[in-house]
Amino acid sequence: MWDHPADVERDRALFSSPALDRPVVVAGAPGVGLSGIASAVGSLSGWPLVELDRRVEHDAGRSVAHIVLDEGAAMLAARCRAHLARALRERPPGIVAVRAAVLDHADTRRELAARARLVLLEAPVDVLVFGLALLRARSPGSVPDFVGGGPLAPAELAAHAAVVDGLQGLAELRVTVDGRSPLRAARAVLAGLGPGGRG
Repeated sequence: MWDHPADVERDRALFSSPALDRPVVVAGAPGVGLSGIASAVGSLSGWPLVELDRRVEHDAGRSVAHIVLDEGAAMLAARCRAHLARALRERPPGIVAVRAAVLDHADTRRELAARARLVLLEAPVDVLVFGLALLRARSPGSVPDFVGGGPLAPAELAAHAAVVDGLQGLAELRVTVDGRSPLRAARAVLAGLGPGGRG
């Protein structure tokens, strides 16, 4: 369901917020709609958006899908963690979009707990499968989550969802993305963060 432009403008006025005191890290499993939701949060709030995958692609000069195929998922995660560490120190702080698997590292979790607020985007595996299928249809070859050169199977997506579950103790907010448009999920994120993103 599409949102009416007047609703979007009303939401910008409602959710436009002063600068954050620390970054808000928005994380989820592949297929949850992370980029669209994080972008909508940034658009509605006025906070700057950092998409770690885009920064990694810029530095590497190639897509994250090619990094995974050429160097492996572990190398992509290491690159993303390095960019996350930098993003958590940027001023002004903003919204940082990151796949949850990148946060599945002890040092990263410690830094996240000390420097940021974590928002987890959660969805059932069937929603993740559908989300990835839509992304592949829109942008063939752009999905970075390959195992052995093929798309993630539902069992592998379930493993990613388990990583999200394992981050619940660090999360200040959990938003279930089950058929919501990115804009509606962004509204839920901003409402959960409270005025000025300070809870």
